[in-house]
Amino acid sequence: VKELERIGFESKPDEASWWKRLNELEEYKREHGHCNVPQGYKENPQLANWVNNQCTQYRSNNLSSERVKELERIGFESKPDEASWWKRLNELEEYKREHGHCNVPRGYKENPQLANWVNNQCTQYRSNNLSSERVKELERIGFESKPDE
Repeated sequence: VKELERIGFESKPDEASWWKRLNELEEYKREHGHCNVPQGYKENPQLANWVNNQCTQYRSNNLSSERVKELERIGFESKPDEASWWKRLNELEEYKREHGHCNVPRGYKENPQLANWVNNQCTQYRSNNLSSERVKELERIGFESKPDE
């Protein structure tokens, strides 16, 4: 066994691979400021698949406590869509402070993602597809689903 280890043989290749991907995720975070590696990430598709797998395992409680601790240490979020929603809400609050309303125009060049998000919230709000928590948060800041009326 010692001879095999000396030449680089790993008795737990999954373990070594997991730590390698965690290091890659840390590097990704240093470069991008978050751990939300998009699906189809061309620079490292293995990392994108690994992150997706970690999200699934995290949400279904199939990760060891050590792995959960390591992922949380670097700011991993098992529900990146949830984090993104709150980020956009904060951006909308800032927009309202600057402009006095929440009616972000569709072609808002300073933050097109916010414009798309607001349009999407309007659609979901009108069709009752938002959770009560999200409706409450939007209404708290003065969001109107039909600003033209």
